Formats: sequence, C-alpha cells, structure tokens
Amino acid sequence: MAETEQKVEIEFDHSKLGQVLGESEITVTEDAILRYAQAIGETDPKYTTPGPNLIAPPGMVTILEAPRARSDVKIPFAKTSMHGGSALFTHEPIRAGDKLRVVVKLVDVYAKTGRSGPMGFVVHENVFTRDDGTVVARIQDTQVSRP
Repeated sequence: MAETEQKVEIEFDHSKLGQVLGESEITVTEDAILRYAQAIGETDPKYTTPGPNLIAPPGMVTILEAPRARSDVKIPFAKTSMHGGSALFTHEPIRAGDKLRVVVKLVDVYAKTGRSGPMGFVVHENVFTRDDGTVVARIQDTQVSRP
C-alpha cells in the first residue's frame, strides 16, 4: 500500500524575499590576491604575477569578509540544520584595487519531503558589486533543516 506524500509548507514573511539583510564594503588588495593564490597552490601567472594585469582566482570571493546577516525564517519542524551547499557564480574578473559592495539577500525558502521526512531549505545570496555597478560574483548558500 503506497503512502500518500504530504505537502510540506513553510510559513514566513514573503516580503523578506529579495530584501537586503546586510551589506559591507571590501577593497581587494594585490597582497590579498597573491596570498590567496599561494594558499591554494595556484601557478597561473595571471593570478600570481604582481602588477596591473593581476586578477583574483575566481574562488577568492568565498573568503572575502561578507556580512553575517541571515533571515529569521523559522522552520517549524526543524530540530537540526546543516549547510546544504554553496554555488559560486563568477561574472567578471576581480582586480587589485577593486572596491566591492557585498549585499546579502534572502532569495528562496522552500520545503521538500525526503525519504526520512520533511526538509526545509533557506537560500541566501551574497552579491559582490564593483563601485561602477558591475556584478563580479554571486554566492548562494543553502541551509537545510530537518526534524
């Protein structure tokens, strides 16, 4: 006899979707780029040679200081939560001297029923924008909650 799948819903203030939860500014330095490249064992000269053509390795945005702002979405059945993954989207190279504005937003909240029961997902996005308005990178972080 097949069990019927229960629809799981999470109640929250939908007006919070897309709202800025926190922001900060970062100036990327040549020294920071070179130290990051060395730390990850990067050997490509475009990431390791000081000067005007130096660019940051794409993953460097994951270590830049971003606001710790998070939404207050409560998952009613949650007894535990864990990091569900990150997605990094790079759009433009980051160069030494770039002044980046980092904005954190709540971008999605949804629920699924898995083999072991309901799971709630809360997705935040950090958007890194140059002072000229160019988006250089985005990081989406997913938090998973379950009973």
